[in-house]
Amino acid sequence: MAALAITTGQVMPTSVTGIANVTVVGTAGTVLLAGKACYVDASNKVQLADANVSSTQAAAAGIVLVNAQPSQPVIYQK
Repeated sequence: MAALAITTGQVMPTSVTGIANVTVVGTAGTVLLAGKACYVDASNKVQLADANVSSTQAAAAGIVLVNAQPSQPVIYQK
């Protein structure tokens, strides 16, 4: 089975009946691509989540909605 390849054009905010969109603006701590899971580190920077590294990095805060370079604003959805 081929790996799932998410493109930027496939990522957009969504809502579920009864639950409002919860989007958050943060500051990128690394290169972030739309569709990737992210977490917020101790310096309040948005980083890529990775379940294979540590419990902190595995605790995803949301999904990145826009591409961002380090220190740029980034929007993610909880």
